[in-house]
Amino acid sequence: MKSFPFIVCIVAGLYVGYFIGKNNPVEVQVDNRKQSEAITSIDENASEEIGLLRKQIADLQQEQTSLTEQLHGYEEMKLEKSAARVEMKRKFIEIRMKDYEGILDLTSDQKERIGEIEWAQFDYNRKFRSGEYTVKDKPFANEREEIERLLSDGQRKIYADYIEARIVTAFESIVVSKIGQIPVTVGISIEQRKEISEILYGYLHPDSGAEARQRWENLKQRSYDREDQLLLWAAKDVLEEEQYLALLQSLKK
Repeated sequence: MKSFPFIVCIVAGLYVGYFIGKNNPVEVQVDNRKQSEAITSIDENASEEIGLLRKQIADLQQEQTSLTEQLHGYEEMKLEKSAARVEMKRKFIEIRMKDYEGILDLTSDQKERIGEIEWAQFDYNRKFRSGEYTVKDKPFANEREEIERLLSDGQRKIYADYIEARIVTAFESIVVSKIGQIPVTVGISIEQRKEISEILYGYLHPDSGAEARQRWENLKQRSYDREDQLLLWAAKDVLEEEQYLALLQSLKK
């Protein structure tokens, strides 16, 4: 009977050991399943992020390719524009030098240097009108004086006459153009047309147009461009009131 408690303790110990052994594997299995699910979730998230990163990389590569193509196109366009500019300059100088033929007996060096001066002034005027250049970009103060420095005394006299003829032709062309823009609704007569043409030519010519030029410079509100404004001033005292109002209306932008 004394050994009964001992036996009971052994049995109890075996039972407890069995119970613990029986339940621990379940807990381990549960923990392993949770770890597996967590790892699977991490793998899925990582795969999704990797997919997004790959898409971003692909998009960046596509954008880089597009930018590279644009850059190449821009470089080609610059080369084309540069080549076109060189060709335009060559043709311009060729045409301008033909104007001198039969008027001035120029040397090859004079032709080359005068051509460069004429081109520089032409290029400046073109870019100044488009707003690309300002007055400070002007290549020289006076184109005519630059050319005269390259000429002999005899050539200068011939050149002065040639320039005067060019001025007359240019201003006459402007006058004819502006008069031609007057619509038929104004009802201008031949006499009125002739009188306005003479006044307008005087306004445009450098020798007689100082007052008109100063009047234009002092004009604070400019509703018309310079040549249209000069036409209006020339026509004001020639046309009848109704005619003048019709001209004003036709020149409105």
